[in-house]
Formats: sequence, C-alpha cells, structure tokens
Amino acid sequence: MVIDRRPHRISVKTVVGGGYDPDTGMPVPAIPSWSVPIPCRFETEGRDNLKTLPDGTYMIYPYVVFLDNPDGVDYQGMTVRLFDQHGKLEFEGIVQKQPARQVKTVLYL
Repeated sequence: MVIDRRPHRISVKTVVGGGYDPDTGMPVPAIPSWSVPIPCRFETEGRDNLKTLPDGTYMIYPYVVFLDNPDGVDYQGMTVRLFDQHGKLEFEGIVQKQPARQVKTVLYL
C-alpha cells in the first residue's frame, strides 16, 4: 500500500479581462476562472494552525496547506479552493500568509 503525501487538491482563481474597451470606453467585464487543481495536503487542526505573532498574540488559521511549489508561485492574497481526496469542494478562501523561507510551500488560509 502506497501512502499519498498529497491526497487533496488546490485550485487558484484567476481573472481575465476587466478594464475599459479602448475603442468605446465602455467597461469590459472581468471573467473569473479556476486553475487546474494540483496536489496538496491540508490540515484543519494541529500545531501548524496556531501561530504566535511578534506582539505575543496568537493567530489561528482554519486551514494550513502544504504543497510542492517548484515554480515559486506567490499565493499571498489569492483566492483558492481546496478539494478533499474525493474531489469534493471543502473550502474557498483567501491565502492569508505564505512564509517566504519554505522549501515546500506552506499556505495559511
């Protein structure tokens, strides 16, 4: 039996278009789309979800996502969707924090 280290999936929201048509000056609607889901692992409870801030206060993140990020994508502030191991949508939210020092990318939602 093989253990899947990245049993979940994450998809990133992108927006195409928007702005104004240069010929008419009319607004062009922005069209949202979602990237192809890539493998990840997320946790909803545990020590990774609790972080101490420099001022001594605590921040609890409902989801912590672990993924391989060979392209070095900056997910900070992006809207993402998390899918469970069966492909069911579990969460949609904004990436609150992405530490820069990680070899493997960790996202806090």
